Amino acid sequence: METATTTNQHNRELTPSEIKIAIAQIDDRLIRVAKAQTELMNTDDYGDDDAGKDHRASLREKYDIPVGVHLFGNADSALSNKEVSIVNRHINAFVRGKMTKNQFGDLYFFFEEIAECDYGWVLIEKPMFNYRGKNGWTGTRKEDHVDLIVVELQSIATRAKTKAGKLPHLSGDWGDR
Repeated sequence: METATTTNQHNRELTPSEIKIAIAQIDDRLIRVAKAQTELMNTDDYGDDDAGKDHRASLREKYDIPVGVHLFGNADSALSNKEVSIVNRHINAFVRGKMTKNQFGDLYFFFEEIAECDYGWVLIEKPMFNYRGKNGWTGTRKEDHVDLIVVELQSIATRAKTKAGKLPHLSGDWGDR
């Protein structure tokens, strides 16, 4: 009798080399998004008109960001270079799977509401397709797509039996960023 088993890629321990590579890749994507969004915030071409769409497309090409990754241009909420260093310890805990559900919730809230960016693409290379299409989401319901990615992210972040120590709270009072 033969037993066939497969390894759940989100539920296994990573080697030290895999951890370093994953963290470096996430940092790279995070920096590219922050640079593109910072550049977008510093221009007048950030709206939904043709000039804004063209500018976003040129930034995607310049920073090698795939279609499907929305670049936020609102200076009050879009991820900027400043937030990249703030989230480093959380990225390390995420890759190692050592986050508690509350720590993951804090990271999720940070990316969703405070420093808006396509965190699905940043963390696991799966674009969220935010604000797709002229009249909103087309095809599968956006909420279904996003919910599946968030479930996957949480399973990766919380997979280890041991958890990270105290991580700085990300979604506290940010005041003037």
